[in-house]
Amino acid sequence: MTSYTNLEVISVKSETKETILLTLKSTGGNLINFSAGQFLTIFFSDGEKEIKRAFSICSSPDELPIITLAIKSDSPGPTHDIFLKNIHVGDNIKALPPLGHFTLDRLKGRASNLFFIGAGSGIAPLYSMLKWSLPHNPEYKHTLIYGNKDETSVIFKNELELLEKQHTDSFSLYLVYSRPLAQKYPRTGRINEKTITDILKSFSEYEVKNSNYFMCGPSDLMKKTRAILISIGVKDKNIHSEDFVVKILDENDTTELKEREVTIIVDGNKYEFNVDPNKSIMTAAKDNGITLPCKCTEGKCGTCKAKLLSGVLKLKGQKALKSTELNNDNCLTCVGFPASEDVVIFYDD
Repeated sequence: MTSYTNLEVISVKSETKETILLTLKSTGGNLINFSAGQFLTIFFSDGEKEIKRAFSICSSPDELPIITLAIKSDSPGPTHDIFLKNIHVGDNIKALPPLGHFTLDRLKGRASNLFFIGAGSGIAPLYSMLKWSLPHNPEYKHTLIYGNKDETSVIFKNELELLEKQHTDSFSLYLVYSRPLAQKYPRTGRINEKTITDILKSFSEYEVKNSNYFMCGPSDLMKKTRAILISIGVKDKNIHSEDFVVKILDENDTTELKEREVTIIVDGNKYEFNVDPNKSIMTAAKDNGITLPCKCTEGKCGTCKAKLLSGVLKLKGQKALKSTELNNDNCLTCVGFPASEDVVIFYDD
């Protein structure tokens, strides 16, 4: 089994001034399958080395084998300068199969009102969830609170308004503008406590406390929104977020370590297992019968070097990696501990 899949570029078009929609199609025998809310890691070259970048999928699984990504075109660095400027219809792209646990699978079949809260390009996984859930879960009430600078920066604006018309009984759309071009909007400014609590007033206390909330956007927005929801009685287990942070912490960082699920891709195989806070990822892998490259187990030799594709990882006492390698998201699993959800680590074939 290979860990790669091949995709053909079907179209490249501007959605807003800051966003490009990249539409792809699975080709060959290794066809893509995914859950709404997952992300796709694609590979491209900068002329010297292979670069890996993860993007949330914004299409619905119902649209397979077509898959669409929303990519910020104004992002600095190689994603914009190299990839977007050189991608053309008909090109073939190498990618990993979709990954991530920010999905509606977390509901585990339980009926629930669903609130989606996002800003800017954070709409991508939320839009995928909405497109899939509205026809499949018509008994749920779906509510989207979506913040942008102005009317021209709303990704999928026409599509979202059409969804609201098509699903009048199960979908409510609230657009929030920080600097609207027109003066007719009831909600201006950034998404804050007043915005959220005003919208939630139309729901009963029981509905508010027992609904599920999915958030994607700037870290500060999600942090504040989580605090607001918890303050009004929403359980933390009902609040789900996609941060898309890739960060490696040193041993002096005070982030709490607790049991978390980790995804490892090695030798073309994907493994998912829980990591106890007192065990390194490598030790936990070994306990689950998974063999990872290893020699010293003390962070000195670099044999277990891999790429962190998603999440936050804490390294305790590593001595093998240079700062340039750490800045390029390289890590060591023998002294690595997950410091967030959705930690995904990839070993090059």
